[in-house]
Amino acid sequence: MGWQRRERQHQLGDLLRLGGADNDPPQAGEVVDPAPCGYALTAAQAATVAETFRLHGIAATPADGGGVTVPMAQGAKPVIPLLLDGRGKRKSVSATPLSDCG
Repeated sequence: MGWQRRERQHQLGDLLRLGGADNDPPQAGEVVDPAPCGYALTAAQAATVAETFRLHGIAATPADGGGVTVPMAQGAKPVIPLLLDGRGKRKSVSATPLSDCG
């Protein structure tokens, strides 16, 4: 890992970045603070991304009403917000970000 990337990670910490790259810092509206701990999906949204979840090894737990909850605490953490956060440019669905996953 290059020193510039390490320095950038140190500056941003564990924030959710929906834009930018190693050599291109995210714009003001592309950083979410605090980052969600997970996402809630409706049954229809879960059906839309089921194959994508399987391909990326994303785990989801059943929720009330037939939907699912996708926690960020898993190996696919870098991919999850890109697929599910409505504020992202390349989202598959606009899931509901969760601030309490306890």
